Amino acid sequence: MTARRPPPLVAAVKRDIAALAKRSPGIEKSSEAALALLLAERLVGDPLAEFPDPLSARVSASRALAEIMATLRATAPAEASDRLDELTARREARRVTA
Repeated sequence: MTARRPPPLVAAVKRDIAALAKRSPGIEKSSEAALALLLAERLVGDPLAEFPDPLSARVSASRALAEIMATLRATAPAEASDRLDELTARREARRVTA
């Protein structure tokens, strides 16, 4: 018996949370991360099973998921390497070879 793969949205949210957890350990255990996963799972589930108006529920859940993921990204510290670090490293390499 093979394990079922999660739907793409759920897999993407899990990947994003895992990446953020590398920068901010413990963030994957936060209530925001749990809510993001729950919303992603509900968005790919059967909307008629839980919501009287499936379209507006999906739109609201999509907005909430986007806001929660933005909050999680803002909470995690910036990645160590950014464009300025890259330019500084290239400048230093040119000085060494010159």
